[in-house]
Amino acid sequence: MSVAEVCDGAAPTPVTDPWQVKIEWTGSRDNTYHMGLIANLTDDDGDGDVDETDTPDVVYISTNGRLVVLDGATGAEHWSAMGYQAYAVGAVADVDSDGVTDILTVTQVGEIVALDASGARMWTSTEPSTGLFDILTVADLDGDGDPEVLSNEYVLNGQDGSLIWSPPANLSIPFHGPVAGDFDLDGDQEVIIQDSVYDSDGTLLWSASITGSWAIGRRS
Repeated sequence: MSVAEVCDGAAPTPVTDPWQVKIEWTGSRDNTYHMGLIANLTDDDGDGDVDETDTPDVVYISTNGRLVVLDGATGAEHWSAMGYQAYAVGAVADVDSDGVTDILTVTQVGEIVALDASGARMWTSTEPSTGLFDILTVADLDGDGDPEVLSNEYVLNGQDGSLIWSPPANLSIPFHGPVAGDFDLDGDQEVIIQDSVYDSDGTLLWSASITGSWAIGRRS
């Protein structure tokens, strides 16, 4: 087949947008420093349970420290509360293993806290955060079925916020976030905090001895 036979000068076939994006709702403007979180927090179908059949909700913190939970279907505000760290990147997870998603975040006075879906405080960390850019994540490091809460500085018990272990601080890396994963493929999870990798019990495995900032890891 020649090139002339293939290129007949016809217009290209239009490509259909596979996403077919449609704006469902637009909320009032509110400034934030980072993206919000998505989780099922409310019993929208009235069956007595909060599960995957309910509408996901949107959780964010505004620049003035207001923690907000919005209805994902309408944008209506479920509840809000002042006094939270605007720069902190929180997490949503069932940390007390009761089957309902909880909210993990940081107050303006440096308390790492767990809130239930209604905003009631479940626990306050025994160790105060000393940073302004906390990034929280949740992982079951020891595989016992109860998750731990990881911050830039601490590994906390997800049930009550008590300290499990804390790595030495490297002040040359001011902005960083923890990452959990089985990095050595031994079947157990390890943790990257700052420039070092730790076993699930806090034992130092190795350190890169680097300096810099904005260290946020990601496992593939």
